[in-house]
Amino acid sequence: TETYHAWQLLPCGESGSGLMKNFIRELHRNFQIINEYELNEADGQLDYGETINLDLSVKNIGVKVAANVEVELISKSDYVTVTSAKATMASIDVNAVADINNVFKFVVTDNVPDQEDLKFDVKCTSGEESWASSFSITANAPSLTVDTIFIKNKISKMIMFVV
Repeated sequence: TETYHAWQLLPCGESGSGLMKNFIRELHRNFQIINEYELNEADGQLDYGETINLDLSVKNIGVKVAANVEVELISKSDYVTVTSAKATMASIDVNAVADINNVFKFVVTDNVPDQEDLKFDVKCTSGEESWASSFSITANAPSLTVDTIFIKNKISKMIMFVV
């Protein structure tokens, strides 16, 4: 269904002359947005080398029911591999929140930098319409530095310090 609304806009100014017509097309569409996400993980944070189960909620803020909705999790980060990326829902009512639990899964690399913001996109598709949202999760990793290495050689009984 398409609805057309027309407004008459009078230009500002001292003369007050002239009349402009502006026709604005308003399409009645659904829009999917990320309502919230939760790491299905013991300590609730994303750490290096972990496999993460992600629970996701999407909300239909449109004016009609979204039917046969496919939700896809995408990450272009070099530190993330998405291993389970798609979920399908029969429908999402207007203003309803749909919870998608225990579907999405990804692996974080061992070499992710500490406090790296890992970016994710979520694409929702219903028929020929699609919507996108994004979010990021901060990764936790150790930050180590080596000051001195102590090496003891049993054969020559030599002790070396490398700084």
